[in-house]
Amino acid sequence: MRGRAVFLLIAACHASAPPAPTTGTLQGQVRDQDSGAALANAALAFQRDGTLRPILLASATDGSYQLARLRPGRYDVTATYAGVTVDVRGVELVAGRTLDVDVDLPLGRAELHHLDFGDPRDGELRFYRPRGADPRVGGIEGTLADAVTRERIVGAVITATSPALTEAAQVVTDDHGRFALRDLPPGPYSVSAYYTITRHATIQVEHNRVPVRGGEAAVVPLFVETTP
Repeated sequence: MRGRAVFLLIAACHASAPPAPTTGTLQGQVRDQDSGAALANAALAFQRDGTLRPILLASATDGSYQLARLRPGRYDVTATYAGVTVDVRGVELVAGRTLDVDVDLPLGRAELHHLDFGDPRDGELRFYRPRGADPRVGGIEGTLADAVTRERIVGAVITATSPALTEAAQVVTDDHGRFALRDLPPGPYSVSAYYTITRHATIQVEHNRVPVRGGEAAVVPLFVETTP
């Protein structure tokens, strides 16, 4: 009887194990490259390698989109708005994972723009001027992602330091791995991300010499290696 009880216990443990995921999720936000404004009703197309027809979707009022239960594979994500199209190629979706693919559209430049997801230039600083921004202060925003998988990292502490500040400014990355620091006095800044991996030490990445200018937002993409 004891042996049978042990067998039943083992069988029950195996029976309760959740099935391996078979699909993934793509999500993100569509914005105006020059102003940072969210673009509602942008036309989105998701084309998986080996398929004939793309999946079509429109961005929400805040420029966001989400497409769940997608088959794993390599995707192209195409966004079109006001005659401008940006095609993001080579998005590798793995089962059980969620990838954020944000698309910034250069409005007024009506042509097809191709980008490679995971391009090293994704780590470069860029700047935009928000509409109605206060010319006396600026801002820093960006994303934190895994350097290999490109999955966004939630709950990491972002710290900005500068001679222009009396104390460091801090914020935590949101559910999409995004962060934003507003109303910063102009000057040179260092931006750091701190993230603790379960059962491992805290890891850090830093971006130095970020110029903050009045009436302007600096976009700082940060990448960390979460695999020990």
